[in-house]
Amino acid sequence: MSGVFEEELIANLYFMNNKVFVLFFGIVIVGSCLFIDVASVSAILVSSGTGTISAVSPNYYAYSSNIGWINFNPIGGNVVVSDSGLTGYAWSESAGWIKLDGVINDGSGNLSGYAWGANVGWINFNEGTSYGVKIDALGNFTGWAWGEGTGWISFNCATNLGCTNPYEVLTTWRYPQTVTPVNGVCGTSNGSSFSTAPATNLCSAGTATVVSGLGPWTWTCSAQNGGTDSVTCTAIVTSIQAVSSGGFGGGAIPATTPTMTQSQVVSFVSGVLQSLGIYLRQPSTFPANQAVKVQIIQKILQILAQLLKTVSNQ
Repeated sequence: MSGVFEEELIANLYFMNNKVFVLFFGIVIVGSCLFIDVASVSAILVSSGTGTISAVSPNYYAYSSNIGWINFNPIGGNVVVSDSGLTGYAWSESAGWIKLDGVINDGSGNLSGYAWGANVGWINFNEGTSYGVKIDALGNFTGWAWGEGTGWISFNCATNLGCTNPYEVLTTWRYPQTVTPVNGVCGTSNGSSFSTAPATNLCSAGTATVVSGLGPWTWTCSAQNGGTDSVTCTAIVTSIQAVSSGGFGGGAIPATTPTMTQSQVVSFVSGVLQSLGIYLRQPSTFPANQAVKVQIIQKILQILAQLLKTVSNQ
């Protein structure tokens, strides 16, 4: 463990600088390898750890009415945004280098503290609640900083009412975002019966895996964002319905019957064949899978129906 310190959040987890942070009952435990009960975690905080400033113009410029454009991605400036603050140097053609190491990030994108320029003095990044500098969820700097030598510094054209040339400071850093775990839950197809494998209503929460089996069919609902997968969901084959005598001689052959035991299936098939003068030695075993039984019976009945049709035509 590299350290333990207090925080106000309860039972959360996030990653920063390749380390794992577990927030549990107000205590943050930091380490490179931890074991936790994920089921007890109510949310996951995801942070990018550190980020740089965009290299695409004009997404690295701030503007001051006193000193003009300030470049936050100059050659050799090496500006880095982290969960704790800014480091590196910005550059102004008229004011020179501006050191950013004194700018603080509260971890949620709210900046405070001071930058320093030898030619302009201190620059305050939190000059009141209406003018402080912030980084939003997309990495956009917004708001204003203030310095005696620089005047107001705007970080985004969108917050500068007099802006005519679009600009902003944009970073790849993202503040930790709360992601709620989603547990997998079987849908309404679970426990229902079908003639073919179900394809809809598999899960009411989570993502369904591939449906497997020939009937009954099974699948699970995969969790999201660190949640728990569902138990195995199951659907059964629609019951077989008994074939009436009216099914022969031209009527449609039913596709299904009330569930029949092995001996009942064998007796039924043998009885039909014997009525035609065909005697069949009963097999010692018969497929246990109900879907296979249905297929066998349907095939035999189709053959018999064709046979009867041929006989009636002679």
